[in-house]
Amino acid sequence: MSRLRCTRCLAFLLAATTGLLLPGSARAQSAPYRLGRWNQDSLGNQRVVLRVDSTRDLVAVRAQIPWRRRDPAPERKQIIITDALGNRVTQLLALSVRSDSGDIVFRPRAGVGDYYLYFLPYVGSVRSNYPKITYPAPDSSSDLQWDRDARAQPDLLPAARVVAFESADSMSLLWPMEVTATPAEVAARRTAAAGAPFVVFPEERTRPIKMTDRLPQRWIGSSAPTAVTGTADRDEYFAFQLGIWALQQLDSVRVEFSAIRGPGGRTIPSSAFNCVTTDGVDWIGRPFHRRVDVAPGAVSPIWCGLMVPPNATAGQYRGQAVVRAADGKRVEVPIALTISAQRAVRHGDDEPWRLSRLRWL
Repeated sequence: MSRLRCTRCLAFLLAATTGLLLPGSARAQSAPYRLGRWNQDSLGNQRVVLRVDSTRDLVAVRAQIPWRRRDPAPERKQIIITDALGNRVTQLLALSVRSDSGDIVFRPRAGVGDYYLYFLPYVGSVRSNYPKITYPAPDSSSDLQWDRDARAQPDLLPAARVVAFESADSMSLLWPMEVTATPAEVAARRTAAAGAPFVVFPEERTRPIKMTDRLPQRWIGSSAPTAVTGTADRDEYFAFQLGIWALQQLDSVRVEFSAIRGPGGRTIPSSAFNCVTTDGVDWIGRPFHRRVDVAPGAVSPIWCGLMVPPNATAGQYRGQAVVRAADGKRVEVPIALTISAQRAVRHGDDEPWRLSRLRWL
């Protein structure tokens, strides 16, 4: 199985078998990410809930939307706005459409209330084994005079405020791993790295790394994960990720683990760890090593795991992982895992959200 297919299978398995992603909410955001219900085959699977509160003459309102999109060329994609009853707004003007934000003016014909802005409508269906879809280009039926008036003084227009970002199903939910950092945030994070060859973002198994060309907003500032953490049962295969963000060309990336030390000086040996991305056993039982290179600016997820001994003493264990690349490049990552007194059934394989079956790869 290819690495890309493995990543997609992991994402599907996680979303389809657990409620951990239902619904999503970004506490650091001014508006939550959550699930909604609508016909996605006609309107796409992403929308913004807008609310018009003003009682002024509603010839036009302005919505400034921090949508942090990952799709390429968002300015080339159609935007559809409807009122709460599903009637399409016909007078619509995009002042600016960028990956980090959109600046949209529209005429709220239904007056005060909720409106829905669909920013990824597609033609085709995603609900098939091999979906084939295209994204229509922007269109507008606005009259020229309304367009001129809307462009004249946009700062004076009443605001349509962002209430929520909604996805049509759990598989489409963007928060937190597909909500992108802005270019300014990425530049600041790069500066903070102070010349390091790469940065490692440990992520728990419930948040599969999906973007390889962008950073999620979650990795910016104080919210950025810095250590491998979590709780594992005894005799569980505890899966986790190391997200490698390359600031220079990285060749032959590999991960080494120390033993981890717990209560009373008890240890779990380094041999209990493995990385299914870089090492494994082939179909006839031969060990192999897969080379991992990462281009500057790219993100590469490395899936690892710990086979917790069945007789491990409950408590917190500490150690470290060392991510290495050619030419002596290295970054140390702390490990702080809590081992519970509970014993896993069949290493956790009966609960797919644990991703313990990764060791089968």
